[in-house]
Amino acid sequence: MTMRANLKKQIFNYEDGKGFAYEFRKRRSKFFMQFIDNNFDGAREITIVDFGGTEVFWKSIGFDYLREKNMKITLVNLEAISIVDDDIFTSVVGDARNYSPEQMYDICFSNSCIEHVGQMADFIDFRNSAQSIAKTYFIQTPSFHFPIEPHFVSIAWHWLPKALRVLIVNNMSVGHFDKGKDLLDSYVIVESCYLLSHKIFKKLFYDGKIHKEKFGFFTKSFIAVKGLEQI
Repeated sequence: MTMRANLKKQIFNYEDGKGFAYEFRKRRSKFFMQFIDNNFDGAREITIVDFGGTEVFWKSIGFDYLREKNMKITLVNLEAISIVDDDIFTSVVGDARNYSPEQMYDICFSNSCIEHVGQMADFIDFRNSAQSIAKTYFIQTPSFHFPIEPHFVSIAWHWLPKALRVLIVNNMSVGHFDKGKDLLDSYVIVESCYLLSHKIFKKLFYDGKIHKEKFGFFTKSFIAVKGLEQI
């Protein structure tokens, strides 16, 4: 196994319950459950809109807990996804940057989505959607300051000049991405992920509180939380 492949398995494996990423997701899930208990204790039903979400993430919280709290979760993605537990989840095709549902949700939730929606104007539109369609929000994104880029699974990848990253992708597969089909496709791949700094993320979610997920001395990711009662 190559060093990159081993790094990918050890740090960014969510499936086998052993990787660092899985442990962080479990820790994040406990934090979210605390958020639920602090803000919606005794609620008869909790409605959640999840930007870019799938059922897989929610397994780390546990479907028994979701049913116990009577959570109804709407998964919003650019393409339709299949649903297994349809008593909890609903799949909707939509764009988080301009999502305008008929209902108001209790929570706007997002796990590692905002960094994929585009550039600054898109981040602002994403933020505006989160603020306008829900009473509270819980938005997570990987940190620009963490030395390992989680999508390309490479040390200092996101700190390299864009032109160099494009050149690399145009010649080889990197992380979760295959080698670019051509130069233009390589640009699309590189520009598909834009990690946010603490300063920018805090400015975007100015009406919430920014929590830092730590890995040693480094901040691995940020969570913007706006609650009825701040945690």
